[in-house]
Amino acid sequence: MIIAAVPFRSIQDVLKTIPSERQKDLVFLCNGMVNLDQVSTCAALYFGVKEDGSLITSDNPPFTSVFGLHAENFARVLGDLGVKTEVIKDLPDFERLRFAKLVWSSAFWLLCHCHCHCHVGSVPIGKVDKKLQNDLIDELIDVVTKSDEFNLGPNNRTQFPQKEMKRDVLDYASLMQHVTPSFELAMEEIESRNGWFTARCKTDVHSRLLQSIKN
Repeated sequence: MIIAAVPFRSIQDVLKTIPSERQKDLVFLCNGMVNLDQVSTCAALYFGVKEDGSLITSDNPPFTSVFGLHAENFARVLGDLGVKTEVIKDLPDFERLRFAKLVWSSAFWLLCHCHCHCHVGSVPIGKVDKKLQNDLIDELIDVVTKSDEFNLGPNNRTQFPQKEMKRDVLDYASLMQHVTPSFELAMEEIESRNGWFTARCKTDVHSRLLQSIKN
């Protein structure tokens, strides 16, 4: 098992440096939608780290979730570090969790740093405008719904879990309510976070908040 904690933009660089016969042993930890056709193990991370190095974690879902070849081993590694981790066997369940994390990581840095269109500056997650939060989350989940990239399993055997995904996003936001997401990191990763949505569908709330960042 080879653990790669890298920015999304570095995934291809990592793949180039690892011999092809060992690439199946890679486990990527990053924001963004890792191509599951390229990697055999992937994690959706639902914990935070405080400035003093202590963890922000919860005994309630959503839990950090791991899917794939090395899921059991990697879950043990995270568990030893104090991160409550769940091994996911069903691909649609994992898809829900990783898309929910993408929505969260794309929405809340915008909401925190563009609160009321920047009139009051940056605020922690728990202080964002709730109507704006609800509108943005619904809009981003709708983009996921309309895309053909959510794997619903063989023969599309499951329905798209829109309500469950929103619950995951809001529950994680509640856990991280005292956190103000890094503006600098979000800007570095904007193509793999928000860019996923802008590349697939025209949006209203999302586009306005992105524009306010540029202004």
